[in-house]
Amino acid sequence: ALQAEIRGSLGPAIDELPPASRPALFMHDVEGLSTPDTAEALGISFPAVKSRVHRSRLFVRKQLAEYMKTA
Repeated sequence: ALQAEIRGSLGPAIDELPPASRPALFMHDVEGLSTPDTAEALGISFPAVKSRVHRSRLFVRKQLAEYMKTA
């Protein structure tokens, strides 16, 4: 039940990501593409992918932590 609640709050947290960050996180963490493959698919540099994925993870983690405080 807790996993279902977390999944339910994960979608809205990902939706709140900046539009440029969302594809990097999805391709890298959900689809499992490597960082170089994600960079090539998005047409951005390797460091840009690493930065976007890292910032996105921090943002989603913060959103989930706030949700867990209220739950």
